[in-house]
Amino acid sequence: MILEKSKIEITEDFIRILEILNRYAKGKDEKAVIKFLLNYLEENKMLDEDIIPISKKIFEIAKKVANYELRKEIKYFLFETSKKLKKSEREKLNKIIEVLEILKDFIDKKPFKSEEDYYLITVVDFKIERLANNILLDINSEIRDILNLSLKIGGNELKKEVELLLLGRKRRKLDDRFLENKRIIIETLEMVKNEIEKKEFKSYLDYETLLLINIKIYRLEENIIKSLDEEFNSILSLARKVGNYKLREKINIIKESLR
Repeated sequence: MILEKSKIEITEDFIRILEILNRYAKGKDEKAVIKFLLNYLEENKMLDEDIIPISKKIFEIAKKVANYELRKEIKYFLFETSKKLKKSEREKLNKIIEVLEILKDFIDKKPFKSEEDYYLITVVDFKIERLANNILLDINSEIRDILNLSLKIGGNELKKEVELLLLGRKRRKLDDRFLENKRIIIETLEMVKNEIEKKEFKSYLDYETLLLINIKIYRLEENIIKSLDEEFNSILSLARKVGNYKLREKINIIKESLR
C-alpha cells in the first residue's frame, strides 16, 4: 500500500504510525528510535530508497510495542497491495466498512473511555482505511476479525448480530406480509431508540443498546429477518434493559397484533 502513494503521503503515514506507536512504547530504546525517525521524517530528508528500510524499522517497533490486532493492521498497511475485487466481494467489503463505522461511532459516544477504547478506535481506523483501499487477505478472514472485534466491543449479543448481518441469508421473496412485518419490527426498534434518546443522561447500557438497535435495523433493511417471536423477544430484552413497564407493554401489544 505504501509504495502506491506519493512520497509526501508516505511521509505523513509514517509519522502518523510512529506517533501512535509512541503512545504504547515503554522501553527507552524503542522511544529513542521513534524520536530519531520522527525527526528525520519531519525534516523531509527521506529518499526513495529509504522507504522500504523505514517501513521495516517501523514494523520492528510495532512487533515490540503493539498488541496483535494493531501489529497486524500496521503490517497490512505497510506491505500489502490493493486487490481487484469481484462485485460480490466489494459489496461484502462495503458492508464490513459500514459495520466498522457503526462500532467506531459507539466507542466515540461513550461518556468515559478506557485505554482499551482508544486502542480499539485506532485499530478500527486502520481497518477502515485499509479496506477502503481494497487491501485484504480474503473476505472470510476479515469477517472473522470483525466478529472478534465485535465481541471485544459489545459482547456476545453484538457479535451474534454482526454475524447475522454479514453471513445471514437475505429473504428473496418479498411478499406484502413480509414487508409489513419488517416495517413494524423496524418501527418498534425505533420506538425503543427514541425512548433512550430522550434521556438527558445516558448510561453505558443505553449506548450499548443503541448500538444493538442500529445493527438490528441495518440487518432488517438488508431483508435478513429471524422469526417474529425471536425478533420481538429480542426487542423486549432491549427494552427491559433501558425502558419501563409501559414501553414493554406497548411492544407486547404490537407483537400480539401480528399473530
